[in-house]
Amino acid sequence: MRRVTLADVARAAGVAKATASRALSADNREVGAATRARIQEIAGEMGYRPSRVAQALRTGRFRLIVLAVPAGEPGWAEVLSGAMAEAERRGYHVLVRPIEADGSLPSQDAAELPVDGLVLVGPGRVSWGEERPRPAVVVDEDLIDPDATIVRTANWNAGHQAGRHLMRQGRNSVVVLVPEDGAGGARARAAGCQSAFAEAGRELSADRILPVGADPREAVDAAIGRGLRFDGIFGCTDRITVASLGSLRRAGWRVPEDVAVVCFGDERVAGLADPPLTVIPRPAAGLGARAVQLLARAIEGASEPPEVHELPTRLLVAASSGRHEDESRESAHA
Repeated sequence: MRRVTLADVARAAGVAKATASRALSADNREVGAATRARIQEIAGEMGYRPSRVAQALRTGRFRLIVLAVPAGEPGWAEVLSGAMAEAERRGYHVLVRPIEADGSLPSQDAAELPVDGLVLVGPGRVSWGEERPRPAVVVDEDLIDPDATIVRTANWNAGHQAGRHLMRQGRNSVVVLVPEDGAGGARARAAGCQSAFAEAGRELSADRILPVGADPREAVDAAIGRGLRFDGIFGCTDRITVASLGSLRRAGWRVPEDVAVVCFGDERVAGLADPPLTVIPRPAAGLGARAVQLLARAIEGASEPPEVHELPTRLLVAASSGRHEDESRESAHA
């Protein structure tokens, strides 16, 4: 079947081809509202699809963005899923490319391909080369760069939520499990939990912030072995929190009767634990979608200063921390 052209739409609407083109352009408001609506309706009925090449030649934009992710590092699938869904909704094509171990981006993305912009996922170590590509949006939990638009989780608030929840369960002797490198926003989550206790007049001392290495069980086993007593755990990642459950069982401590447990991370991983973990999910898909929203606005001419955009979190109560009627209701509406 022959492809419907712009000339076909113009002829059916009884207008010049240039008028039809302006009416079907999202960036042009020279055509009156009634005429625009009529032409768009006719185009829809005829099954007209605009030529990407023609649009690119007219606007200088190819509606192609690069999503760059660290090569060989897991954990970005949902971020990419959210980004790609938002890109499709906005009519952008997506090219997924790796950020290499040395932080370099594939040179052809910036130099040879008609790329309108980049979403850089977790690229705190990116080497920009001679000229920083623009526009660009960075998805990174730790990066601090006043010259970049950054999207990340509201990590401090997530830790604060965890601390408040544990106190509402009557847990006053809490430990916080933090990866040794503190990356991925973990340090901010630990600080938020400490602040929640401080605001309530309860100290969460430094010896209760436990750095966790490759095997999280070692740190928890060691703390229990030296006689550290605690009735609550906030794990800054789902992996270290799930691993800590084995240490508690070996010590004969019950969850949640003896120790209430809360974690930050993947809701699906938390749900597979025994017992299921109270969790503050990372808004992974939302991070990707928000990055593309901001990038599209920049590509399409919005003049906004670089800033950090933090996505809110919610706490989902499960069996590992016990249930509290008011907290469960608050979590559902957070």
